[in-house]
Amino acid sequence: MSWPLPVGLARVLGVIGLFAAGVQLLTWPLVVVPSSMTSLHTALLAATVLGSAALVVAPSWTLTRASSHALIVAAVTLQTGYVMATGAIASPYLSGYIALVLAAALFASRRMTLLTLVAILLGLWVVALADPTPSGTDVTTLVTVVTICVLVGLTTSLLASRQRHDLRRAERRLHRSQRESSLRRSEALIDPLTGLGNRRAFDEDAAAALADRRQSGGLLLAMVDVDGLKAVNDTFGHSGGDEALQAIAAALRSRVRAGDRLYRLGGDEFAALCTSDDPAALAARLGHHIEAEVPRVGRIRASIGVAHAQPGDEPVVITSRADAALYETKRRPLPERHGPVLTTD
Repeated sequence: MSWPLPVGLARVLGVIGLFAAGVQLLTWPLVVVPSSMTSLHTALLAATVLGSAALVVAPSWTLTRASSHALIVAAVTLQTGYVMATGAIASPYLSGYIALVLAAALFASRRMTLLTLVAILLGLWVVALADPTPSGTDVTTLVTVVTICVLVGLTTSLLASRQRHDLRRAERRLHRSQRESSLRRSEALIDPLTGLGNRRAFDEDAAAALADRRQSGGLLLAMVDVDGLKAVNDTFGHSGGDEALQAIAAALRSRVRAGDRLYRLGGDEFAALCTSDDPAALAARLGHHIEAEVPRVGRIRASIGVAHAQPGDEPVVITSRADAALYETKRRPLPERHGPVLTTD
């Protein structure tokens, strides 16, 4: 199992290791080590120096992919060497093993905690070998440290693992709730018949678009009304009216540009929020093509009114001007309805 080691933490551990190794070297004449343990002590010190130096100078990409096993061995080796350099079983730093297993239990998996415990037991065994004739107090000290390490490691690991599990479950519930909330909001802004934005979406988008363009202008609102929809409903039923609305929605989609937004406001009313510096060209593009062929109904035509946003406009103001343009269009005789009435005042 790979346990990525943060680069900053690795550098700190390396510096601490080199400091501890330096302390061992300075206190070497004061450390009483049996002749049978001299080689092992020297090997531990060398491993501490080499491992710590590697953590300090190794490239970052190797540290971020460091093996958790190597990290455990390095930490226990450093602790063991330091304990042996400061009195073995009598070392005041024997409690450092408890700190190691506590850190593993808090930040690693239960499997890593068990591996750390095994490595610590091996380290304590090496410490015990440094004194072939331990006193009763020494034995009690070792047993106490081992017992505390096991209890602290297993208990803390169990609690931390359960907490991490609960946290992950809470995060999953939160993400699921956020997705569902986002989906509900999206559905609340869509007209189910045509797939266009609904009245609520139009109100929000119009307010936001006007707020962004009060200084520069360039925003146009086109109000669209399907001609004769009531007669279609009376003749072909509501299914025929629905088909007519869907056909007009498709015709609108085919004529707007990327970034332009379409809405069905309700009944036979549609709207389009468009950005353009040429209102006449936009009006011409929309006005000449809002017709659709419905199989059971025939050709459907829609009237359009366009208004150009002015600095300081509120949604109700520009909507009123677009509605006025739409009503003017609908008062024209039918052959003249190929183009909308453009209002820019």
